[in-house]
Amino acid sequence: LVWQGVPLLLPLATFSTFILLGGKLDPGLVFSSLALLDMIRIPMNLFPQALQVIVQVRVGLHRIERLLDAEEMKKSTSTEHGTSTSQGGVGVAEHCRETV
Repeated sequence: LVWQGVPLLLPLATFSTFILLGGKLDPGLVFSSLALLDMIRIPMNLFPQALQVIVQVRVGLHRIERLLDAEEMKKSTSTEHGTSTSQGGVGVAEHCRETV
């Protein structure tokens, strides 16, 4: 909800700051500023989605790293930390596959 309101509040905040700093608004400056602010509206709307994808990639890489760093086991056994699964004589302990 916050991200949807930012593109609408950005021109207001920009012009308010400009006026408070002593600037004088004229139609040419306002329209050209609005055109430039409109150009960055789409990237600003995509920013939350980009953050979500970055977090998902980070979690996925962390899981892959933990899987590749896990100890291999020769046969299927039951351990005190959990059961292990075995395929083709090599297994990965179940407690190493907990979710993040």
